[in-house]
Amino acid sequence: MIENNYLSSLFELETCLSHKDTKSFLNHFKELLGCIPKSRVDFTKNPGLTLYTPSKTKNLKSRRSILILIHELSRTGAPVVAADTARALSKNGYFVAIITMRRGPLLEELLAEGIPIVFDRELALTHDSRQILSSKNNHMYIDDFIESFDQTIIITAVYYNLVKRYSDKQIPIIWWLHEGTATYDNLATFMPKQLSPSVKVYAGGEYALAQLKNYHLPYKAKILNYGVTDTFSKPVLSDHQKNDKVKFILPGSIGRRKGQKILLDAIKSLPVEYQKLSEFIFIGDIVSEADVEGKTIKDQLILASQNHDNITYLTSVTRDELFNLYSKIDVLVLPSLDDPMPVVATESLMLEKIVLCSDTTGTSYYLQDGKNGFIFKSNNPTHLCDKIRYIIDHRDKLSKIGQNGRKVYQTNFSMDTFEKNLLSIVEETK
Repeated sequence: MIENNYLSSLFELETCLSHKDTKSFLNHFKELLGCIPKSRVDFTKNPGLTLYTPSKTKNLKSRRSILILIHELSRTGAPVVAADTARALSKNGYFVAIITMRRGPLLEELLAEGIPIVFDRELALTHDSRQILSSKNNHMYIDDFIESFDQTIIITAVYYNLVKRYSDKQIPIIWWLHEGTATYDNLATFMPKQLSPSVKVYAGGEYALAQLKNYHLPYKAKILNYGVTDTFSKPVLSDHQKNDKVKFILPGSIGRRKGQKILLDAIKSLPVEYQKLSEFIFIGDIVSEADVEGKTIKDQLILASQNHDNITYLTSVTRDELFNLYSKIDVLVLPSLDDPMPVVATESLMLEKIVLCSDTTGTSYYLQDGKNGFIFKSNNPTHLCDKIRYIIDHRDKLSKIGQNGRKVYQTNFSMDTFEKNLLSIVEETK
């Protein structure tokens, strides 16, 4: 009986895709999810789509449906935010599905939580903006989903081409932008200059909002900060004594933008007595072998770790290993040249760790230098070195500064705050 229901639902859904029947699409989509256990379904007539179904999909009977678009399901910033958004909406009774162009480790996590995933090969193949827009009068699989769900949340500027495609169709879209200068240097000229009232734009923090203005993107954007689940229990480290070493950590992909070279230069400028009172851990690897500058920085990190007793370099760690390292360090260093709102900074604030970041890091907009964190001038190893020396000299005060940093997290980035703001926006966008 289950098999018959499954085949019937699959047939009906494929018929909808073939005939562009968006009116009954969502009902058949839910029927298919409800009649089969955890499975992978390749649509035989539409090989561009693969549906990953959970063992038990949440909120199938809900009349409120939201589709989330994220470019990939890696455990990096924006995909993690997309996953948390899906969890928050599902928790509050919405039927939620996610569409992505690239699979990753978050796929299994989301399936385990009852959220279906659609892998769209067609979207990946036609990702170039000109192809998407030239398809405006041609049907795409993504059209059925976006036109069938009550609302769509499009996360990051990567899908600007789809926002263009649907802007004039009066489809309720929440476009949540998290980008900095690196993205807009490449995409700003292609992004839509006018949006219909059905598209609401939100920026992931003050820094991200500032970039929209800097690149003359005339969106009436508001701020929506993401949330981070609170895993803090109690302070792991007590107040530092004068003979304690201060431990610093810098996690992130290796490259010019993340600023590992800047921190290396700052460390090398430290007087010998300060080098003896500090330890530095670098974590990360290059994203692409084509990144020549990144490879050079990686080689420098390897050499520095061999020649300096206070420098450790690890190419990768698991999330559990990273949180274990958090418990042993005092300061997160973020010397980024452009970093809108790094999750590692928010996690560190949550854990009462000190955040030492450049003024081109989005977290800096929420910090007061010396009170709840530290800020230094971007691309300035000398100023960073001075801050490191100050922190070492005042290590007995780190505990209090960490406590103040946690208040920044509680006010701006707690999951309760995020859920409240997200639900308010979703209700308003209907």
